[in-house]
Amino acid sequence: MTLEKATIRANKISAERLIDVVELADQAGFIARFTSDKGLRVFGQTLISYDDSSYGLVILNDGTVAAEAESQRILMPQMFDDVRNRTHIICAICGSPEILADAYAAWDVDKGSWELHSDFDAKHCPVCELASSAIEVDEATQLEIQVCPMVADKDGSRRIEGNESPEWFDIIVTTTPFESGVILTLEEYEDLSADGVTAKLAELVETYPLAPVSGDDCDLSG
Repeated sequence: MTLEKATIRANKISAERLIDVVELADQAGFIARFTSDKGLRVFGQTLISYDDSSYGLVILNDGTVAAEAESQRILMPQMFDDVRNRTHIICAICGSPEILADAYAAWDVDKGSWELHSDFDAKHCPVCELASSAIEVDEATQLEIQVCPMVADKDGSRRIEGNESPEWFDIIVTTTPFESGVILTLEEYEDLSADGVTAKLAELVETYPLAPVSGDDCDLSG
């Protein structure tokens, strides 16, 4: 991506607040700097603060805004040399991460508490209240946080189109499609205000720091 195209992308995010766009030294992407952080936190990326007077976002060479983990790897690679993959265990039926496993516990006299001894194949999901099996999903490659700007219509509701302004926001954490085409939902929050979805997104990014965030073109400036 050229600097010109990166500037076009940054203008799409917020032309009124854009200050400048600079290319990173290692050509890993660009930093777009804005006069305020309004509407920027939806990207799920910790903003680069310049004396609290302007705020920057990392834009990748493909035009997307970097997810939190990726932006940190680009800006501070030495801190991420030992980053390990994060794996979540979810219910194969409903996608809930609250699935439980039958297990034996053994008493640890030194700790003064029961400690896990062994777990069994039997799993139970308290959300769908069924015996289930567990699925392992990699946080960085098999999960996604989606911010959905919504409006009401004759059929109930839908995502915004074109230059429409959202009336509320939904936010969901889903798996990427499995080979069968099935997509499971781990968490879902509906009817959020701009402030509400910004706060919820911050919580989810902390819970799923490696998961990419989509729906980044919506404006949360209020």
